[in-house]
Amino acid sequence: MNYNFSKQERLQNLRETWPHEAHHFTHWVADEGLDLLSQELKLNGIVEPKCEERVGDKQVDIFAKEKKTGRHIIIENQLEATNHDHLGKIVTYAAGKTADIVVWIVAKSTDEYIKAVEWLNRRTDNDIDFYLVEVQIWKIDNTLLIPRFSVIVRPSPKEKYRAYSKSEQWMVDFWTEFNSYASSIPHYFFSPKENFNAPKKAHPENSYDLCVNGYNKLKVTLVVKKTEKLVKAGIYIPKDKNTYSLLSNHKEEIDKLFKSEIVWKEKLPAFIFVTRPFEDFDNMESQNEIFKWLCDTALQWKDIIKTCWQN
Repeated sequence: MNYNFSKQERLQNLRETWPHEAHHFTHWVADEGLDLLSQELKLNGIVEPKCEERVGDKQVDIFAKEKKTGRHIIIENQLEATNHDHLGKIVTYAAGKTADIVVWIVAKSTDEYIKAVEWLNRRTDNDIDFYLVEVQIWKIDNTLLIPRFSVIVRPSPKEKYRAYSKSEQWMVDFWTEFNSYASSIPHYFFSPKENFNAPKKAHPENSYDLCVNGYNKLKVTLVVKKTEKLVKAGIYIPKDKNTYSLLSNHKEEIDKLFKSEIVWKEKLPAFIFVTRPFEDFDNMESQNEIFKWLCDTALQWKDIIKTCWQN
């Protein structure tokens, strides 16, 4: 069967489509783009848009509401790469309009501002969510223009507030510092797309799941056992015999990669892991050693997943 394929080309200069950010792009978003944006953000619809809504002596590009919940939404547009000026604006406008949802639409997102928006989601309370979105224009067969929104940063599910016990608060602090350590290693842990997805928000549990990009069913899981003075890192396998068999077929090679003994559990769901004892979990220097071991070992398990599935 013969098919006629369309020719697609991404336009790099968005101002060829929207020459003026406020007069053209903002009004296009408000008049025509909200359904597409809402769909990509997985919201319940964006309604009642108001362009250039005043915030003190400034103006937010779009002020709107979520259809079913009535949550306040601010949308700040930028037909260029992320910068300090607009990062300051979204925080200022969020405070001025008591926003529940903040959407920053840009032509290009850069690493430092991706991390900044991720940080805002981790550090703010349950009542506000931050999104970083890239807008794209694709030309089809040299005639038809197709707009697309690509969500670069979205908020992680947030837990309802409750008072933590002393041990739970210790775990929250531990994973907060772990995220900071892992994110600080350039092109090594969370940043490269071939490694893991974005850091998980710090939580009171003793386990931490890392999703390997491109392998949604498998997780690298880290476990901290402070009272037992040890940590674990391994692969969580769901109730899938084929997945377990694929890994166990490489058992001999996998065992050789680690200096410690690997625990293989055959009953599904299973956790195949390696352990490492640590005497001190509270000293900063000791914690950094734990973080390093967890990062290094997680990357080894990530490589194992990719090697097994590519062979």
